[in-house]
Amino acid sequence: MAHFSRPKMAHFEKTVDSSFSFFIKPSKEEKAMMLDAIEQDLSRFLPPDVLDVHRQQKYLSFLDAARSLFAELHDKGVCLP
Repeated sequence: MAHFSRPKMAHFEKTVDSSFSFFIKPSKEEKAMMLDAIEQDLSRFLPPDVLDVHRQQKYLSFLDAARSLFAELHDKGVCLP
């Protein structure tokens, strides 16, 4: 079992919180990054008419799903790698 000194552990906890906050409460820049990634990924899998519906809704269902999932994981104490 790894043992972390307090300074290293504090850095680790801050990094984990930052990872979760990227999805739970993203900055404008982080949200733009997510929207770009969603657009690129979905365009490979969804038909254009379905993609247009999600685009018009500004991908809110996908952003809400990610926020909800990562908030629940954070609340349950799950650590991201």
